[in-house]
Amino acid sequence: MKKLKSSLVLVFGVLIMSTFVFDSCKKDDLEGAKGTLINSKWVLSSVETDNDLYKAMFDLSLALVTPTYEFKKDGTYEVSFSTFLGISDTDEGTWSISDDGKELTIDNEVSPVIELTNKVLRIGASKAVMGGYTDDEDADLDTFTDYEIVFDAK
Repeated sequence: MKKLKSSLVLVFGVLIMSTFVFDSCKKDDLEGAKGTLINSKWVLSSVETDNDLYKAMFDLSLALVTPTYEFKKDGTYEVSFSTFLGISDTDEGTWSISDDGKELTIDNEVSPVIELTNKVLRIGASKAVMGGYTDDEDADLDTFTDYEIVFDAK
């Protein structure tokens, strides 16, 4: 009986330790900036700029379409677009974040990471997120970089 009790205690101890080991390995994979991005869906909530014309255009775009990004562990993302009319669509692409968490690359477009917490993602200008708005070279919106994109965790 004493041998059986000792064996059960040993088996129980091994089970508890293996749970901690496997659980800690899983957490290690999702630490840092990459883990923060993967653990939430990110709703594009605002675009901040001092340029009133571009601010009005960005605000109108966000009133019409709400993009939500889901960054996946394998380096892909899915963005879903929902409109004020209830129409939705999705798109996919690739993403990565630098080891120091200071640069986010979406579809080969690099943007500085200004802030990244479990509630807010704020990045610099990104054609990959904002898209190209015009083919008119005089409008210069494609080269306009004086803005920040703000996402809220969902």
